[in-house]
Amino acid sequence: MVREMRNRRRKIFIYLSVAVLVVGAVMLYLSVVHDITELPKELQKGKSKESSVMANVVLWRDLKDGRKLRLQAASVKRGADVIDAEDVRVTVFRDGNLEYIVLAKSGRYVLKKHTVYLKGNVRVRDVEREVEITTDNLRWDTEKGFIYSDSSVNIYRKDGTTVVGNRLKGSISSGRWVVEGNVRVIIPGGER
Repeated sequence: MVREMRNRRRKIFIYLSVAVLVVGAVMLYLSVVHDITELPKELQKGKSKESSVMANVVLWRDLKDGRKLRLQAASVKRGADVIDAEDVRVTVFRDGNLEYIVLAKSGRYVLKKHTVYLKGNVRVRDVEREVEITTDNLRWDTEKGFIYSDSSVNIYRKDGTTVVGNRLKGSISSGRWVVEGNVRVIIPGGER
């Protein structure tokens, strides 16, 4: 009988321990994953003029065309109508499939304009078309799907072709880009 009570206590202890671990894991998950349209209290506009800062944040946003945008950042700071982020990784999904990966040293999301400004070693990787764009800064209208850059840009294709220019504008949804200013096309085995 004593042995049976000890076994029962052990089982109860194990079940409670597992329950605490599961609740802790769920709380940790909920503390770092947020929907941009429903910002966490720490990032919502408060009565004080001080900005809120969070570390290791993941924010989600549904785009008009049915895609989902996921923003990951090492740190996020909320201002009046903007969210500033450091060490940014943006991924765009359609129907659960990864379409784009965008990396940058820093970024700013302007809430009212639905525009992302990225700076510092910006890389846009089109997974489906196997194209990568690099530039120093990029403006991305997430509602219309257009991207713009007024700094030097390189577009690398899987076949080895590289397009170099001074500016870029294009559609992230269609994968069509216009490169302007001192444009060069470098083809494997020669340059044009």
